[in-house]
Amino acid sequence: MQFRIHLIRLLLVCAFALDILAPAAADEIWQGLESGDLVAVETTGPLATFLKQATGSRLTHIGIMRNTGGGPYIIDSTPQEGVFEADIEAFIARGIAGHYAVYRFDGLEHPAQENHPAIKAAYDHHYLKPYDPFFRRETSTFYDAELIWTAYAEAGAELGEFQRLRDLGADTPEGRAIFLHDWRHNPGCKSTASAGFEACWERILDHKIITPASILRDPRLRRVHSTFPGER
Repeated sequence: MQFRIHLIRLLLVCAFALDILAPAAADEIWQGLESGDLVAVETTGPLATFLKQATGSRLTHIGIMRNTGGGPYIIDSTPQEGVFEADIEAFIARGIAGHYAVYRFDGLEHPAQENHPAIKAAYDHHYLKPYDPFFRRETSTFYDAELIWTAYAEAGAELGEFQRLRDLGADTPEGRAIFLHDWRHNPGCKSTASAGFEACWERILDHKIITPASILRDPRLRRVHSTFPGER
């Protein structure tokens, strides 16, 4: 009986200690991440399904991290908010099961007291710009991977390669549903609008996009952290 009492007391002390240590562990989880790191998650929905099939990668949404006094924030572009930022927990919550991966480009040196060049480009030139539902390569609107490519390109590093939608296997009913919606307003179809949606679709298929997977496969990037099973 005395042994049982001591055992119960020990378990209670351990449980209490874990409760005390848990916040500290949570605070330390982001240590080692740096401003300018690319954070990617696996999302759901038609576009995510297309990207997974087209690229063979589960990573379908991407943003750039910046460290702040209030913790890490991620700047990205979403249909709901356009180019905006969220704390890292909110960003990761957009993904499946809370998994995420972090990649780093080491080729952009900058003074410690200054913002990372890609962060500076994103905030100075593109913050609050609207989302690009047509996935066009221009700088007045942005989808997520295009924002990251542009910010790094303006900082001096072009990551990944643009690929034609045709080459990514977009010529399917699912691809049409994603990229041919509202086709009459698609800037790439203005010259073919009178010829109908098939002519528009042929033009769209030759349009090039940048994907999260293409960026993250750039050999100059290195993965510094991943919570996906088998990828730590």
